[in-house]
Amino acid sequence: DLAALGQGGGVDPGMQPYVVQYGDVLSVIAQEQGLDLDCLIEANALSRPGELRPGQTLLLPDRCRLIAADG
Repeated sequence: DLAALGQGGGVDPGMQPYVVQYGDVLSVIAQEQGLDLDCLIEANALSRPGELRPGQTLLLPDRCRLIAADG
């Protein structure tokens, strides 16, 4: 959804755009990108997170990054 990218056409520096590909699943995207799934859903205002569309643009916010435990 290009509206999520902002009216200036730019992306917030703390947001990485991700274009959904056929077969993508939000939970897998979150896991592969090291993001909290609930945060990702909220950041993209996804009312139906299970219904991604190829070509849809998601924003991957830095604030949703999971912090790896030291150990």
